[in-house]
Amino acid sequence: MRMYELLSEERTVGRNLQHLEDLVFVDGSAGAIEALDTLERFGMDVSDVSIKWDGTPAVIFGRDETGAFILTDLAGFGAKGYDGKVKSSKDLQRMILSRGKEATDSRKQYAAGMAAIWDEFESSVPNNTRGFFHGDLLYSTTPELNDGSFVFTPNKVTYTVVAESPIGKRIARSRAGVVVHTFTDLSGNTGQASATALNEGELFIMPPVIAQQSPQVDVRGVSQIRSIVQKNAAGIDELLSPKPGLSDMKNIIYTYVNQMSRAGKWDQLPTGFFDWLKDSKVSDNKKTKILALPESKYLPVLFDIVLKIQNLKNNVIDQLDGTQMDVTANIAGQPGGEGYVAARNKVKLVPRHRFTIS
Repeated sequence: MRMYELLSEERTVGRNLQHLEDLVFVDGSAGAIEALDTLERFGMDVSDVSIKWDGTPAVIFGRDETGAFILTDLAGFGAKGYDGKVKSSKDLQRMILSRGKEATDSRKQYAAGMAAIWDEFESSVPNNTRGFFHGDLLYSTTPELNDGSFVFTPNKVTYTVVAESPIGKRIARSRAGVVVHTFTDLSGNTGQASATALNEGELFIMPPVIAQQSPQVDVRGVSQIRSIVQKNAAGIDELLSPKPGLSDMKNIIYTYVNQMSRAGKWDQLPTGFFDWLKDSKVSDNKKTKILALPESKYLPVLFDIVLKIQNLKNNVIDQLDGTQMDVTANIAGQPGGEGYVAARNKVKLVPRHRFTIS
């Protein structure tokens, strides 16, 4: 599908699919401008913006060099001490049960559930396929109907799909559902998966669910942030540039932002870096170099830009969550889910304040 074909190039920091606001330190001032341009575009065009699915577990399935079908999970696919690339439902169940010191009730249930979807996944993979699809399981039995909609909760997010919608009708014909992300060939090369490469039968391969209405974007706010970026572009880019003994400043900032995000400390982002650095796993040598950087004065400016872009993004998410769609999401009854993916710019719009450890 077009969305997966568009998400093709690798970024050098973090994950391939970046948070929109993280472009500020992933790609420096150019990334900040890209984020602002993207926000402005949303006000006119959301044709590439789709729901970000929250499935579990991660599943890997495909065919090996002989054409034998394999279905496994993330742990099995990367296993070192045992063969996790099993070739039958019985072996899959046995493999999952053998992990850990004892087969708990939850593991038994998980093993039986994975074995039960074997046939649906096997029939979806053409015989001439060589390589493996990586995705997330959305459901392993046909979701229940509730007031004219299918409702399922694969992980933290509950999805409601109108039964008479095109997606709802396809769910009704399925026994299991998956969203696919990437495809790895037998040489280990990984790229974005095309769902059209799979056969759809009793396994429903979820297509992108595209936003149907553009939000109102705070154009004045975008313009104000753009001025801040342009004024401080040289200093921000020098701060992030590789230096002898400190080639990974972007990765250090990436780690800081993620840890503050998980801790729910967004309000401390502009002022908390040096306190975090003191107790971080960054080497003492790098800590000393960071503290001595003349460009370190741009850190609060950089993080302030991150927060400002994030606030505009959150407003866009709230508006998209409020539009009428065939698929809606909620977390513990509160509208909204994992957010959205903007394929053209390879970014995700995730309401990070909803996902913290606090």
